[in-house]
Amino acid sequence: DAICRNLGVERIEPAFKTRSVKAGGNLPDLSRIYRVSLPAGGDVQRAAVLFGMRPEVEYAEPIPIYYADESPDDQHYAVQSFLPQIMAEAAWDVHKGEDGPEIIVGIADSGVDWRHEDLVDNIYQNLGEDADGDGSVIELSGNTWVFDPDDVNGVDDDGNGYADDFVGWNFWNDNEEQDNDPDDPSGHGTHVAGLAGAATNNDLGVASISWNVRIMAASASNSESDGSIDQGLACVAYLAENGADVINMSWGGPGTSQVHRDVMDYATGLGSILVAAAGNESTSAIHYPSGAPNVISVAAVGSTDRKTSYSNYGLSVDIATPGGSGINGLMSTIPGDGYARESGTSMASPVTAGVFALVKSYNPGWSNDQIIAQILGTADSIDDVNQTFLGQLGHGRVNAYEALVGVPSTAEPELRLEVVGVAITDEGGDGGIQNGESAELAIVLQNYNHLAGSDNLTLTLESEDNVIQIVDSTMTISIGADSIEEIEDTFTISVASNAPSGLYQLSLTATDTVASV
Repeated sequence: DAICRNLGVERIEPAFKTRSVKAGGNLPDLSRIYRVSLPAGGDVQRAAVLFGMRPEVEYAEPIPIYYADESPDDQHYAVQSFLPQIMAEAAWDVHKGEDGPEIIVGIADSGVDWRHEDLVDNIYQNLGEDADGDGSVIELSGNTWVFDPDDVNGVDDDGNGYADDFVGWNFWNDNEEQDNDPDDPSGHGTHVAGLAGAATNNDLGVASISWNVRIMAASASNSESDGSIDQGLACVAYLAENGADVINMSWGGPGTSQVHRDVMDYATGLGSILVAAAGNESTSAIHYPSGAPNVISVAAVGSTDRKTSYSNYGLSVDIATPGGSGINGLMSTIPGDGYARESGTSMASPVTAGVFALVKSYNPGWSNDQIIAQILGTADSIDDVNQTFLGQLGHGRVNAYEALVGVPSTAEPELRLEVVGVAITDEGGDGGIQNGESAELAIVLQNYNHLAGSDNLTLTLESEDNVIQIVDSTMTISIGADSIEEIEDTFTISVASNAPSGLYQLSLTATDTVASV
């Protein structure tokens, strides 16, 4: 009674209504368990301690609060099997995104049908262009969403260089010019946007992994682009400048350039996490932008976590995610309030971008490096079903639940190294190595691992033919995680005077206490 008065206990009652005749003498006696109700704001931990100290009380403990294992009510959720595959339902029991800070996912693609019934509620609105101050820059006119006429003034109200960019920007319209409506002539970007951030649990369409993202659209194509992304880099720069937390790039190809790398560095320097498709050529050749530093490269797996027949693989891949295959493509939005299945690393990438948004919403104080380490470090190993691709599907298949609550693997990560450039300086200075000449080789090395670098990496150059001698065969360097290192030291080789003309093979080995590649 004294404890009850001290705590302001409102009532004590039996916790269970049990039968008077027990089923057996070895069963717990639930009739001795009572539920104590405290006033609002009462300290249940303190109450448990105080009651538990009394000799008359066998045990006292707070009653945990449980919630229904909620699945969203979206109409097509039953066929979105990729979401349970990445443990989305378990993740939603921890955090759905709706009660965290607003996270912006930029879609650099063919555009987005931002008027779509299952996207419009999650479309980013640039209130810096809200000229009439009513808190919205789009409105429903009849059955169609339009820009708020009271905000359309042709003025760059927020000073970001783009007038009336209410929901994003179109960098390549049908006049090969720019405008403020990032619509989608091909449907690709709209499908991608739905996977990254369709409105969820709204009794419409499809679900996405994070329930409270905002989609910022940038269109890089027009109706004549025939699938090409003409202004992708401009889209990335715009999205980063305007606050996109995560930027998805479901496009790419085999070539890269300095301007390409500069844009990726610019966007990450402004605070965006970049996620890109690994490519659909079923090759280990490096694909860009996914293979560039500062970009998360996403391969595609099927429903059993096996690499899909089309997905690229290799050293540059960081993580794998369901991407659909054949008739089992991923269901998502298409222009005109429609829905369709599509497959590809283009689909795997925005699902991954959505996981990044969910984790950032759950941990708003984390740095981007922490978020990347968490998601990559908690991925599920899929080596057992991908024996042919060991070490070539990144850190494993993304696991949304573990990304929220798991502890990243403590196993020493291997470096993933590739020689991406060699500069030869020969004695004659003509660019060709002649018989009896010596030459210096300057190596450019890329480490694709986002989680590990080395301060003590020993490089050893060896020749497979005795007419090529390695004069200075070893050096020790440092290389950072997810970086390209232009090595200042050079290797020296000497060609025998009797060496026949031809191609000769040299091999480079890198060793460290934690890795051998």
